[in-house]
Amino acid sequence: AYGHNNLIGAGADGSGETIGMVEFSGYARSDVNHFRSCFPGITGTYSTDTLVGTNTSDMRGRTEAALDMARAMAAAPDANLRAYNAPKRMADRK
Repeated sequence: AYGHNNLIGAGADGSGETIGMVEFSGYARSDVNHFRSCFPGITGTYSTDTLVGTNTSDMRGRTEAALDMARAMAAAPDANLRAYNAPKRMADRK
């Protein structure tokens, strides 16, 4: 994003904030942890996932879920991150 470094430099780095991601697919936490390890400036915590309903064995959205979290960490490197993981069928409810 344009001007992102200016935001971080001005202190808008997510410090003291928590980002909650709702994911309807399983993913590999190791992918997200690998991303974090490449950027030592990411200092926020990455909490254990919170399951909503039952665990999902559907991994079709695996890459998108990991990218969602990587983008959030890059945009707000000092924010805490928590994923709420639910089976896709919950997203289909009306």
